Order: sequence, then structure tokens, then C-alpha cells
Amino acid sequence: MSVSTCFPLNRTLFSGTQFDSWLTIFDKCLQPRIMHTVIVYMCSFHLPVSLKAHRQATETELSRLSQDRRSVQTELENLQTHYDALLGRRAAAAKELSEQPIQLPSSKTDLELLALRMYEENLSLR
Repeated sequence: MSVSTCFPLNRTLFSGTQFDSWLTIFDKCLQPRIMHTVIVYMCSFHLPVSLKAHRQATETELSRLSQDRRSVQTELENLQTHYDALLGRRAAAAKELSEQPIQLPSSKTDLELLALRMYEENLSLR
């Protein structure tokens, strides 16, 4: 029984000839304990490089995400400022309207005249 059937390894970690030479060594020493030790030793050659590359990729991604977060935070602050300004204008307009006295017509003819004037104003705005 070959070690490649007992312990399927990822061939992408090792170059072809290096992988085949390791398999030859494994086939000569089929004791599972020795094979496990050799597999751990063999993987230790590529583990630091893989971890370093993964760490660098993670740090790059984190810095990109931090930059995106800062730009989104700036946009949020701009929108909040604009929203507050709109609320302030609305509050000022509401206060101004509430302070204006409401003058209702005292007679039916005055009411009809007001209704006609508002109707004409509405037509002119269309």
C-alpha cells in the first residue's frame, strides 16, 4: 500500500519532484508514527510562507476596509449635517406659519371671493 493512498496530500504545496521524493521516502517507512512525523515536518516548510501570505492579504484587506469605513463615515456626517439643516429650516417655517394669524372671511360673499381667488391662483400655478 502506497502512502499517497493512505495520506492524500495537497500537491499544490510542493513542487512535483519534491513531492514525489517525499512520497518515495514515505513508501519506504510505512510505520504510521514515522509517516505522521514526516508529514508534519514536510508541511512545516510551507506553513510559515502560507501564513505570512495570508496575514499580508488579511492586513491589506483590513486597511482597505478601514479606508472604506472612513469614507462612509464622512458621507454619513455630511448627510447628517444636511438632514439637520433641513430640519432646522422646516422648524423655522413651521414656527413662522404658526405665528401668522388666520383671517377667516366674515360673510358668505367674502368666503366666495376668497375661494374664487384661491381657485384662480391654483390654475395659474399649473
